[in-house]
Amino acid sequence: DGRLLIGGDATGDNEVNEDDVNAVDAAWGIDHRVANFSRSDINNDRRVGVEDLSLVTSNISNSTGFGAPPVFKAIFDELSEILVDIVPVNSELASVTDKPIEFVLLARDIRNAVAFEVLLEYDPENISILEPIKTSAIFDGNSQGVFTRIDHVVGSVSLAQACYGRDWQVSGDHELLRLRIHSKKGGIRAPLHLRMGKIVRSDYSTVDLIQREVDFSTTLPEVFTLQQNYPNPFNPSTIIPFSVPFSPTGSVPVTVEIYNMLGQQVRHIFDRDVEPGFRKVFWDGLDGSGAVVGSGVYFYKVQVGEEALVGSMTMKK
Repeated sequence: DGRLLIGGDATGDNEVNEDDVNAVDAAWGIDHRVANFSRSDINNDRRVGVEDLSLVTSNISNSTGFGAPPVFKAIFDELSEILVDIVPVNSELASVTDKPIEFVLLARDIRNAVAFEVLLEYDPENISILEPIKTSAIFDGNSQGVFTRIDHVVGSVSLAQACYGRDWQVSGDHELLRLRIHSKKGGIRAPLHLRMGKIVRSDYSTVDLIQREVDFSTTLPEVFTLQQNYPNPFNPSTIIPFSVPFSPTGSVPVTVEIYNMLGQQVRHIFDRDVEPGFRKVFWDGLDGSGAVVGSGVYFYKVQVGEEALVGSMTMKK
């Protein structure tokens, strides 16, 4: 059994082409007064969004330029949500107020994605988002191209992308967005909040993106601990979580270094004073020269004050 979905003709001209993409783009949101809103709301959920966009881009004109075949919903594995992390890339600059910090939005275990949409909010009193905004390269391998819609107003950034055609689907761990942030008051803590996010899969089902929250306990950690990186194996990036215990002096010096199997340092990725709490550091899989490291086992050494712990991880291409 399948559910018949409309093919994506948002303009009513019996063609599915770039005009329909532009119509959906123009009607984006929930303002029913916008011209062509009802036709652009293809799935009839009283909102024009990434679900409607993916219907248009996947059914963009065939060789004759007329119409689009009916689309039927297939049965995929049930997936209720996809976890995302918002982590700093150059977190060693967090204490330097005159330099921007780059944050990346990472989605884990994406399956059969053809489109996505995210809406991030921030406090404009504390931070500013620097232009230009770096959009995702998740669909760049699609020979038919990708449509990108980005909207940045004070206090929020929204991004939607959909690949053209039906021959390209994306699975695995992927970056969805990178933002450069400048602190107005010094120090950046949890600067971005994912208000809404969803992935559209090739059967037109949607999966919500849920921001992963760090498990902060009611008290500060009493001891230094190092957790397993995730994902592991990874490609191309991973996150290293650890805890910084309470110190009567306040902040504690922390360094994070990556080593190969020969014991050679691959990269020094973190070096700064850190307040006690549960922390995580992002590694983009690059060595000190900016080149992507090869497949194999690597070690991450985290030093907090005078204590150091080591964990192992695997890059798998």
